[in-house]
Amino acid sequence: MSRQTWAMRRYSFLLLSSVWILGGCCATLPRPEKYFDLQTPMNAVRGFVYGVESEEWEFAYNSLTPESREQFSETKMYFAILLYKDPKTSVGLYDLITKSELNRGFLDWDPLNPNRLSASLMCQYDYINERGIEDTILFEIYLKKRNSTDKDGAEIDRWEIDLMRTAATFAPEA
Repeated sequence: MSRQTWAMRRYSFLLLSSVWILGGCCATLPRPEKYFDLQTPMNAVRGFVYGVESEEWEFAYNSLTPESREQFSETKMYFAILLYKDPKTSVGLYDLITKSELNRGFLDWDPLNPNRLSASLMCQYDYINERGIEDTILFEIYLKKRNSTDKDGAEIDRWEIDLMRTAATFAPEA
């Protein structure tokens, strides 16, 4: 086999590998709006988690209550999620959001009562603490329901995460 043929084969392989890798890396994820309508508390939480994991920050931010959005800009939320670590456990907020198990049992929601305006969902995060022992963080996510309009102008009930009340459960006790 001549040097030129060998070089062409290597070049072709590298070119095809590069195209394959770049093509795989550039594939886009589905928009969260396609799968998460926020019309139930579970969908609202799952949509927020998906928004964070897929870096759809605008969707994640719009999953929060208006009161929470008044307290945090989208940029502040972004940096807090990526950079904040709990000083007691050293668990990052990103891991807490994306790796927690959403328990199916609601603490405060009755799907048969459509007039209910709030709900809370229990979550669990398992981790290895600084002493090498398995540990668990249990926390509640609080949600509020408000009337909204969809893209067609129809009125819908929309569940949103009450970040302020949820964050208050992590505050150190005085």
